[in-house]
Amino acid sequence: MSEWISAEDRLPDIKPGMSQCYEKLVYCPHIEMIFLARCNALGNWKHFNSDKPVAYKVSHWMELPPPPL
Repeated sequence: MSEWISAEDRLPDIKPGMSQCYEKLVYCPHIEMIFLARCNALGNWKHFNSDKPVAYKVSHWMELPPPPL
C-alpha cells in the first residue's frame, strides 16, 4: 500500500484533459478523519461524490489500495 504524502509537499497528479485527480484517501487532522476526496490543480479538495468543498484542511493524501482478490 502507498504511504501518506504531505499535501504541503505535493499534490496528486492530474491527467491531461481532466480538471481534477481521481479519488484519493485524505486525512484532515482537525477532525481526525480519513475519507475520499478529489483535488484540482489549485489544491482545492472536494468530496468524492459531490462538488461540495472539503471544509477542513487536508494535511495528507494517498492512493487507494488495490481491491481485494
